[in-house]
Amino acid sequence: MNSSQNELGYFPQMPVCDKHLSSELNSDFTLPDYKCEIRRLLSVVACVIPPAEYVSNASAQLDGDICYKILYLGADGELYSLNLNDKYAFKLPLDFGFYAVNPDDLTFVNDIRTENVSARVLGPRKLNVKSKLSIHALGLSPELHSPNLVGSHNSSNIENLVCKTQCASIRVGTSEQENVSDFIPLDTSSENVRVIDCYSTVTINECIPQTSQINVRGEVLLKVLYCNDSQNVLPQTAIRKIPFSKSIECAGVNSSYECSCFGIAKDEQIEVQENGISLEASVTLYARAQKNDEVSYIADAYSTEKETELAYSEIKIPRAFKCSNGNLTQNEVMSLEEVGISRDSKIVDVCATAHPEEYSLDNGRLSIKGRCNYQLIHHLDGEYACKNLSAPFKYELDCKFSDNNSLKKYLTYIHVTSSKARCDAERLFLDCELGFDVFALDEGDATLLSEMIFTQSRNKQKSELLLCYPDRDATLWSVAKQYGEPMQAIRKRNSIPENENIPKRRYLVI
Repeated sequence: MNSSQNELGYFPQMPVCDKHLSSELNSDFTLPDYKCEIRRLLSVVACVIPPAEYVSNASAQLDGDICYKILYLGADGELYSLNLNDKYAFKLPLDFGFYAVNPDDLTFVNDIRTENVSARVLGPRKLNVKSKLSIHALGLSPELHSPNLVGSHNSSNIENLVCKTQCASIRVGTSEQENVSDFIPLDTSSENVRVIDCYSTVTINECIPQTSQINVRGEVLLKVLYCNDSQNVLPQTAIRKIPFSKSIECAGVNSSYECSCFGIAKDEQIEVQENGISLEASVTLYARAQKNDEVSYIADAYSTEKETELAYSEIKIPRAFKCSNGNLTQNEVMSLEEVGISRDSKIVDVCATAHPEEYSLDNGRLSIKGRCNYQLIHHLDGEYACKNLSAPFKYELDCKFSDNNSLKKYLTYIHVTSSKARCDAERLFLDCELGFDVFALDEGDATLLSEMIFTQSRNKQKSELLLCYPDRDATLWSVAKQYGEPMQAIRKRNSIPENENIPKRRYLVI
């Protein structure tokens, strides 16, 4: 394939894969001996790590990890946590048509999320975890669309109708894994302090494209749930926010691109020291950038020397629509009686996940609606319990209009960066911070000349003067093609300027 961007008919990104797939994971796990036995499971949260891609000529294998965080009640009646890992895999067919593609030229933009996550106890040290993963995998590769010429011909006698359109140019980049750390000082002795769980998330505050890189600023939130086993008090939470600034290599990007980013924090390491708790987590950033390039292609042609038979193809062209980050604060107030929580209950912890459900475009604003699902851990009469709650969210952002006022593809990473809960009198207050990485594409249509078969020589009429009286819908191109004359020759004979393509005369001299 000729990948020169100046080549006629070169499209920088065309879909070779656009698949929606789902996969069921069902795995059994055994607790290590140093973990307390399970009495009851309280909450389970999943984090999907973006996959690695392995490309062949006909398919792509996407392999990745999913991390589960499980909070449970131990046999001794205290809270404990588990970090479990599982693997997922998707095999995707690729359609390169007649083109030989270098796998290095293939770009994947994936949206992978969990739809359902559940766990059940199989024994004191055994449990089963099920989850349903859904993926929208969009694979793009450069393509060169040139018409196939069949039969003897003289290329200098071919007249081409060249049209222009917009085609998306999409770039992706991933940062190296990097560790962040902090320290939580404690007012009392750490001798009997036990860390129950540590949860880490990434918030993106700024994402700026520059030459061959994307500069990202944000912060990593580390939330620790801990208790003092020597004191008869409920577990407490401590939160640390660690700012970061990172440059992600992204070949081909410049300041004309729109970009977005999301981050995954995992592998939390916690150590209780003499005067506090030290924290560490590894962070990886995933950046996406897009813009529209103007491309030129042959939409029609004819020969001034020979009669021709023509074939055309209709193609769908991806167009960059929106690529940006955003944050949303979600506040919900619920009646304790309606949600079934006693006013004497004490809130211990809350974790939340966000799930998009509906996209719409209206008056230049993209609206994303979905639900936040909360797992609320509370304590009453010496027992811990979990209450599952749900609340809607709506996020809007400004967009330019697409040609048909409707978008074709959405790939949106939505995650909860922090969540809090508290009770006040008869009400429950839920606060949730959501982070959005919005990537949206429009789709355009184009008709390309795919084949041109040269047959017999043209039998032109011999006359001193040939006049044409154009129809109302005629163009200069259609007239020239009808008579098999060079378009520039007709322009010259009729003194038609270069920027005029619709005849404004009652007749034309052919």
